[in-house]
Amino acid sequence: MSQQPYLTVDPLSSPSSPAAQPSSTMTRFKSINVFKMIREYWLLLLLVAIVGAGVGAALFLYLDREQPRFRSQAALQLSAPIQDVYAPPAEAAEAAAGGVAQIQMRANTHASLMTAQHILQRVLEVRTVQDTPWYRGIAPGRRLQELRDAVRAWVPRQQAMIHVSVSTGHRESSQIILDELLRQYRADVQNQNRIRWQGMKDMLEADVTTLRRRVDEFEAAREEYALEHRISDVALGHETALQNRTRINDELHQYRGALSAAQGQLNMLRQQSETGFAAAIHPEVLAHPHILRMDEQVRQLRVTRDTQLLQLGPTHPNVKSVEQQISSLESARREKIAELTRERAEAQLQNVVSLIDRYRARVRELEPQFAAEDDRVRELSRRRASYEALVRAEERERERLMEVTAIQDAILLRERRPDHDGVRVAYWATPAEKVFPRWYIVTPLVALALVALVGGLVVLRELLDQRIRGTDDVRMLPNADLLGVLPDADDAPGRVREIENVVRTDPAGMLAESFRNLRTAINARLDRRGFKTLMLTSAQAASGTSAIVNNLASAWAFQGRKVLVIDANVRRPAMDRLFGVSGSVGLVDVLGGRASLDEAIVPVGDPDLEVLPAGNLNGTPPEIFERGEFRALLAEVESRYDVVLLDAAPALIASDAQLMARSVDAMVMVVRAVEDTRGMIARMLDLFEGQRADVLGVVLNGARRAKSGYFRESFREFTRYHRPIPQRKVNGAPGPRRAETASAAGDDGH
Repeated sequence: MSQQPYLTVDPLSSPSSPAAQPSSTMTRFKSINVFKMIREYWLLLLLVAIVGAGVGAALFLYLDREQPRFRSQAALQLSAPIQDVYAPPAEAAEAAAGGVAQIQMRANTHASLMTAQHILQRVLEVRTVQDTPWYRGIAPGRRLQELRDAVRAWVPRQQAMIHVSVSTGHRESSQIILDELLRQYRADVQNQNRIRWQGMKDMLEADVTTLRRRVDEFEAAREEYALEHRISDVALGHETALQNRTRINDELHQYRGALSAAQGQLNMLRQQSETGFAAAIHPEVLAHPHILRMDEQVRQLRVTRDTQLLQLGPTHPNVKSVEQQISSLESARREKIAELTRERAEAQLQNVVSLIDRYRARVRELEPQFAAEDDRVRELSRRRASYEALVRAEERERERLMEVTAIQDAILLRERRPDHDGVRVAYWATPAEKVFPRWYIVTPLVALALVALVGGLVVLRELLDQRIRGTDDVRMLPNADLLGVLPDADDAPGRVREIENVVRTDPAGMLAESFRNLRTAINARLDRRGFKTLMLTSAQAASGTSAIVNNLASAWAFQGRKVLVIDANVRRPAMDRLFGVSGSVGLVDVLGGRASLDEAIVPVGDPDLEVLPAGNLNGTPPEIFERGEFRALLAEVESRYDVVLLDAAPALIASDAQLMARSVDAMVMVVRAVEDTRGMIARMLDLFEGQRADVLGVVLNGARRAKSGYFRESFREFTRYHRPIPQRKVNGAPGPRRAETASAAGDDGH
């Protein structure tokens, strides 16, 4: 079907009005339902797979004849580094527990060296290789590169084994080349080891010569030093000097301690002398005979005083005389004690000074002796240390000489071991087997590639397809509520001839049931908001808007509602044909004042359904829908009818629908499946943004079963539900037959 140009005709809006622009929230790509796409294109994919299998089989035959590949395999086993030359050979994985990284690194190194250029070059120089068909079939300048591409060496994870393979186009060539590669590599490894060990042996021999010379030098120096310093007497002299120094040091320490104590005592006596000995009365002073006599006299006088106090009283002259005697005697006692204390302190002071002089003299006498013995000990220790250093140096050089000699012996033994090179052939080249092509790989891969290519093109087509083909495409539209889906008449069970009035002609059919479901969805929105006038429009012509208006009107009439259908498509009216009415006046005549509303309304045989045709057009301009007469007409019919349906011209072709949207209560947009695009519907939604009429939603018309997958099970269940139930016998008698058919006057047919 050829598409008409879609124009946004709105005389009241400027070209830059946002209402005329596509919605910015709409994405170019749409989501893909994989299972639905597979159901739609399964036959194409199956044919592509069959063709791909045939192409793959042909490609296999061609490759098998022209470019076969034969591969021979071998393996090298790594030996563990020799720790003990007398130990039996050990595999690397067994002898290096915990050193997997080192084993892997060593194996990878060997694998890389196997494909080195000098080894491959030597392989090409061998006569047996030059006699192979592979060698003769390659140009001289390409042989080295071809051999490098044919050889592959790899190390399996956490293994000490190197796997090697050679792939060529000739079965016998692969095994010959691989065997020669192993021989050349083993010879190269042995040669490298021989060179490395020879250099090490030369270095060790030089070290042995140097160490022997140094051992002789240290031995001669040690003997000369022992004779010169009489080392045999040093040990005894050192012990004796050490004992003398210790003894003198102990005595010197003792005298120094006594001298320090005497000086402290001298300082204390001098301090007591300066303070008058008031606080330092020694017991010896109190025990002096003169002091004892005075103490006895004082005691007797106190006894006499106490007796007289009792007899004579404290005021008696005799008592006072005795007290004066006691006082005089105590004063004389104190003076005597002080005199005796001074005498004693002076004597002690002289004794301490004399003792300090003796201590100092002894210390001055011992200090030179200690210094002399200490110097002797130091000298003997130095001689002894020097001799011991020479001995240790000689022993150290001897030990190094023994170590180097042991390494020489180990190297000699290592070279004699069969596993000294660390690599051995686990198994030689196996007979070559064909690895390419393989039919069970080439054929499926080609088939899968073609299926993937065609499938990718199908997916790309589906992603870029802007057409609205099913409910998923409608849901991608911004602010678009899906009210209902009307199937294509060709998919409905039976043969439907009059689609425009299918609700009346086939009330129990699938199409009629779809219109009733749509009527129920619209009813819920109109009743909830209290709306009565409903306009239906589409994006382009031939979307089925008029047929939907006709069937919805019949469905509402069956429901018992008073319905008026207004044919507002003054450019291409259709209601007079659909309802089979005739008349010379209609909507245009009523708005122009040439006829009354009652004269223009035509009954159609149903008492609940009437039609207002378009009338006598004669180039009627669309501005009639923005005048007050049109709004007054709608107000009058709202008072007479329960539902007023208006059939409007396509919104993207004419501006009529935009003008009517300023007066009606609600509107529904009809989308023609496969014909309309998402961008087209998005532009139409933008046109009515901000208008008085509420956009209730979108009706998807003409949805195909193969495209959307929506009606497949619905058709099957609907047909099964309306199929008559067979007769049943009740107590031996046939029961009545009853058909489960949907009532034509029912709301939803359940």
